[in-house]
Amino acid sequence: MRTWLLRATIVVAAGLTLAGFWERMPGMTDNRLILYPVLLFPYGLFLLMTREPGRHLAVLLGGALLLAGLWLWVVLQDQASGGPTLLFAVVTHLVGSTVIGISGTVLRRRFRSVSS
Repeated sequence: MRTWLLRATIVVAAGLTLAGFWERMPGMTDNRLILYPVLLFPYGLFLLMTREPGRHLAVLLGGALLLAGLWLWVVLQDQASGGPTLLFAVVTHLVGSTVIGISGTVLRRRFRSVSS
């Protein structure tokens, strides 16, 4: 049950990431199109990390909820009304997903070494 909840949360967070970019990027250029895979890569990595049970699932679930909340904030608040700029949201997303991914990887390795 926990794994399916996590996977659903990751899909929602990835969808909110796409919605945030679609809403905030008026013109699509080649450079901006490259940002999509860069921003969606952590979600694919998080999905791969859900194949094995362990304590890292709670970190990934909380992290995906945090990233989904960030993109919900980006979608609902425009910059004129005090919302974050797109650059700030992208940098925060990349830093946050890196920290979450490293934490999840370390916890998964510890869980593997303890359970073996």
